[in-house]
Amino acid sequence: MSTFARRKRVLSFGILILVSLSGLSCRDGSRLTSAVITGPGPTKSSATLMNVDEEWDHYAADAVITITGGGPTKTSSPPPRRISYHTERLLGADGWTTTVSYDRTALSQEVRSNPIAKMLVSSDGTVQYFDTEGHAIVKPTPTSPASLPKTEPPVRPRQSVSPSDLRRWIDNVIINSANRDRNRSRLERALGAPSGQDGGLLRFRSKRSNAEVEVVFDSDRGVINEEALFRDGRLISRTIYTYTEESPGTFVTSLTRTERTGDDNARPLIVERALSNVQLDRRGGT
Repeated sequence: MSTFARRKRVLSFGILILVSLSGLSCRDGSRLTSAVITGPGPTKSSATLMNVDEEWDHYAADAVITITGGGPTKTSSPPPRRISYHTERLLGADGWTTTVSYDRTALSQEVRSNPIAKMLVSSDGTVQYFDTEGHAIVKPTPTSPASLPKTEPPVRPRQSVSPSDLRRWIDNVIINSANRDRNRSRLERALGAPSGQDGGLLRFRSKRSNAEVEVVFDSDRGVINEEALFRDGRLISRTIYTYTEESPGTFVTSLTRTERTGDDNARPLIVERALSNVQLDRRGGT
């Protein structure tokens, strides 16, 4: 199977938000790049953004995924694909229940024929699908080119998990600079000590078999700027994170841009996820 065919199949099967590692500019001899920080977004929710360390039990956010490139040649690529959806998560006694509602009017033509309007993931990982009328339906077959992408993976509780660990996934969305030392320690446990430094920016590098991972970490803000994955010295994927400072010291991952390279003659596959209206509150679900 060709690289382009594999890439197209991946999109059809719904394996999308490629959280693969990125960071082309952090190779040896290059200057580390500061994180992109913007002010509060115009679509910020009017609800108070709670501290990530508080015992909130409800999360909500809007997201738009845009996919471009991925053609078999540098001059040929499919039209841009766009998926807009709203996610809510509620923590109950048995764990998280996740609801993903797709905005049918904002879907690109390629995925609009997919009948799914809502996806419900129970705390045990059971997934249900519903159409625009609210009727339960069977998920389209993986071979269907209209399959919607996987958007938010379920978060399953483990035995004897502390309340803070149940909420640990939010660290990928909302980062509090007060936790900068904790965030750095996690990187050091996973990748070892920093291999380079430029002011408050730290470069982490780890080799695993024939792959090499590089991460640029802003130690002042406690956020990851870029990540990259190399294989046999060749860039495979690169991700750049843009943050919105919603309140002093609290950053929301408002834009994630991942670029995956293919064959030398193919156009890179670019996936962007824009996140807005992020809110945390307490609904009394636990």
